[in-house]
Amino acid sequence: FRSDRLFTNANTHVSLPNRRVNLFGSVAINPVAYASLFISFSVIFQAFSFVTFGAHADYGAYRLALLRIIAILGALSTMAFALIPGGNDNHRYWEIPGLLTIVSNVLF
Repeated sequence: FRSDRLFTNANTHVSLPNRRVNLFGSVAINPVAYASLFISFSVIFQAFSFVTFGAHADYGAYRLALLRIIAILGALSTMAFALIPGGNDNHRYWEIPGLLTIVSNVLF
């Protein structure tokens, strides 16, 4: 099994190009690992924010206001995915979907 090929069945294969995505100008990652990386970061931020702000949401005087604000911000960050330009030529926009993934997973 070669690491640069993805086998679909015994007779055919699809070659995967050896590409790297530069995030924030310095970190190069494999595009296949991009979603897993940012979802892992969002889980870390979720754990931190739930522990830190959970008491305010449970026992604070502004429970309903916090629920509304967080839900609206989470929905807006999720809808912002539609505004990201698509296509293979938009390599300079790789950071935006990752940051939106973190924000929308933490807030939604």
